[in-house]
Amino acid sequence: MKRFGIVATTVALAILATTAVASAQIGVAVMWEGNGIAPVFALPITFGEGMVFQPMAGIWWEGDKGPYPGTEFMIGASFEKQMGEGDTRPLFGALAALDMISPKEGDSYTDFSIGVFVGGTAKLAENVSLVGAWGPTMTMVGKRTSAGDSYATLNSTAHVALRWWLWGNK
Repeated sequence: MKRFGIVATTVALAILATTAVASAQIGVAVMWEGNGIAPVFALPITFGEGMVFQPMAGIWWEGDKGPYPGTEFMIGASFEKQMGEGDTRPLFGALAALDMISPKEGDSYTDFSIGVFVGGTAKLAENVSLVGAWGPTMTMVGKRTSAGDSYATLNSTAHVALRWWLWGNK
């Protein structure tokens, strides 16, 4: 009886995986969270009905003349659910990110952020879409104060992403 359960579970998981891969799309994206050059690069992966998992990475260099000279490296991921059919659709989702900051002077520190967002996506061309989203983000800030204290902030963040779908069911 135990073998039957293992076989049935394996078959069910194989069917679910095949269905997800059959409708999957994979692309590349650049994301802007402010002014200037797109600092975040992503690998959006669609699966199921309008679901997108998007691993992200970014790097920033702040020159000597900037307010906080140093380097920042970010890794993270977001999950979104797009609703409806058509070329423009509303969406909602969540994200998590880890920022590792190395200032030119002083000790390095790490920030951890989690947030939720709402927004929309619009198809610009056959394989190109534009995504805009806004939502609250809570950041647990690393030991940045002179006393070495950590603290948390709650901010509202917005981002715009340009996605180019390279592979999959279009």
